[in-house]
Amino acid sequence: NQHRVVELKKRGEVVPFEEFRHVFHRRVTSIGHVVAMMSPWTGPEYLNRVWCIFELFTASKESCKVTIEMPKREREDFIERIMNDDEYANKLFSVLSSTDVEKAEASVPSDR
Repeated sequence: NQHRVVELKKRGEVVPFEEFRHVFHRRVTSIGHVVAMMSPWTGPEYLNRVWCIFELFTASKESCKVTIEMPKREREDFIERIMNDDEYANKLFSVLSSTDVEKAEASVPSDR
């Protein structure tokens, strides 16, 4: 997981992508459920990280359950806006559809 990668990085080591991908895939599919933190909902950080996008891709591809969570205030704002203004629904779809893995951030540049 990310914590193991950080520990290895501190020691000057890097987990090869294929090894990490294999372990990651096995864990996501064995758990069968991914929780995605969508905050802020107008531009979720989750969708700006390579491994988060890969996590979501893996869960979707393997038919795992995906739960989208937001902090309470964020969720309240989201519900208020989306229920009262159609433009915010369009904004949400725009944000989700503009996810670009090629522009996503990664702690290890070779992961990109």
